[in-house]
Amino acid sequence: MHESLTKLKLGDASAANGDIASALRLFREAAELLEQRAVAKPESNANVRALAGCYVRIATCLAAKGHREEAFASVQLAQSLVRKQIERQPSDHLLELDLAWIEIGVRKLAVA
Repeated sequence: MHESLTKLKLGDASAANGDIASALRLFREAAELLEQRAVAKPESNANVRALAGCYVRIATCLAAKGHREEAFASVQLAQSLVRKQIERQPSDHLLELDLAWIEIGVRKLAVA
């Protein structure tokens, strides 16, 4: 997961510096790596949480560039992923917190 976390951190730094295009590219690269890990170990809440967070970052970048429909699709993907993981592991309350934050994003993007 090291390479994906490096890409996430670099993407966060790019976004913070206003380089949304670079951030989006890095987040998408991280998502590809995290998707592989989530498929390989679907029982891993850490992998699912990291991937969902990556999808939210992608949604944020897309929304910032005016691509609201794509942003909405990305945040819905994060929402679906976390909901499925909660069904598999209902005792993980961090997943429920993640879902709450993701659903705020879903509502904000759905309204606009």
